[in-house]
Amino acid sequence: MNLSSDVIERLSGMVNKARHDATYELETRIGKLSASGFQAQVTRDHMNVLLTAMDKHASSSDPTISYTDDSWHEHEDYMFYDEEGQHVRCRTTYTDENIETSYVTKRRVACVDLMSHHYDVRVVLSKEVERNVDDLPSTAQPYMVRIKQTRNYTAKRSPFDITCAMTWSGTSRTSAEDNQSHEPVFEIECEFNHHACVTSSNYSGRSDSYIARSLLQKTVNLMMCDSNVTFQLRS
Repeated sequence: MNLSSDVIERLSGMVNKARHDATYELETRIGKLSASGFQAQVTRDHMNVLLTAMDKHASSSDPTISYTDDSWHEHEDYMFYDEEGQHVRCRTTYTDENIETSYVTKRRVACVDLMSHHYDVRVVLSKEVERNVDDLPSTAQPYMVRIKQTRNYTAKRSPFDITCAMTWSGTSRTSAEDNQSHEPVFEIECEFNHHACVTSSNYSGRSDSYIARSLLQKTVNLMMCDSNVTFQLRS
């Protein structure tokens, strides 16, 4: 994996914030950059091959990853604005046992886009704040609704969580459900795990640049491409 010193410096600053404050969320997303922006998406074939490989590793005698749990979960995300104009995400998660609902405001702090000959990568640092439902409007019109099915894994030897997802979106729940008759968007994310880092004997003393490289190397593994891939910083 080839990275410029400028890329490492910027990613190290993002890691430094995330490792010292659990309210920060640091993650990489795999997709493609274009003139209209970044689209987090891989092909169906890519997702199928990756899931097969991940499941094989998770069930081996010496696993490098483990299941966060061994089933798919469905989420419904409703994006809306509060009375102060802040973005709010209401997430309802369905499990076999119950239904859980959470409200958060996420503010993007930093973003780095990296281009390669294979997939491109977006690295995002966000500040996430839990919201009390009593402090939110009693009614709100969502500007986007997303139905998301996820399968989650945890890296055994590094402080990263991996999410493989299928998503359908629309401007309302009805339109999002209607889109389920079409091909989903396949998404892969790799997220820095604050708790795993501070409690890991192997990572708690590592430098910010080491963790930044490790996060990108894990992402390259998920891209299933040449480990010597060269990333260029998008200006």
